[in-house]
Amino acid sequence: MLYRFDEISSTQDVLKEYYRDKSAVFGDAVTAEYQTSGRGRYGHSFHSPRGRGIYLSILLPYRDTERLTVRAAVAVMRAIEEVTGTATEVKWVNDLLLHGRKIAGILAEAIVDDEGHPGAVILGVGINLTEPPGGYPEEIRDRAGALLSAEEKEALSVQAFTMLKRSLTTAVLDKLREMGGTEENAAEYELYRSRLINPLDVPPGALD
Repeated sequence: MLYRFDEISSTQDVLKEYYRDKSAVFGDAVTAEYQTSGRGRYGHSFHSPRGRGIYLSILLPYRDTERLTVRAAVAVMRAIEEVTGTATEVKWVNDLLLHGRKIAGILAEAIVDDEGHPGAVILGVGINLTEPPGGYPEEIRDRAGALLSAEEKEALSVQAFTMLKRSLTTAVLDKLREMGGTEENAAEYELYRSRLINPLDVPPGALD
């Protein structure tokens, strides 16, 4: 099931509520056009302007969240490249970069079951498709970027942009669902390492 919203606080929070009231099953996802309280790792906010990005969360079986984040980064990189032809880089552990600027982030949150054991992971993905009018807020302006340049966005009709957004959302969700149902494999880690810009920041053994 895919739950679509125009405006919500956070796709993570809504899907967490659905999981806790048992209305969501593995593979269910939430998307939004605008998040008022989008967030990333360590409680950082994720700027989510209306109509300018893809903001989604998906419910997956429990796995180690750091390793799942690595695998999710690979899934999102592959989806972006398949849909747009654009190859992105990755900064440990959860940031995707284009031309040195962050265009996407991933957040994996473990959720405990009724007995207090990890029962699932809610995996959030935010992708900046285009810059908002006036640019990004000052506090992130020096590092935030977008998948499409202003010129590329200008060249697209409203319909073409909508189709691109829909196709990329579908590709990301498909790859995340597939990843959630399979075991990790060496090819995922090989691709991650090949796109990694800060290997010295990786904890020993994290990519073994």
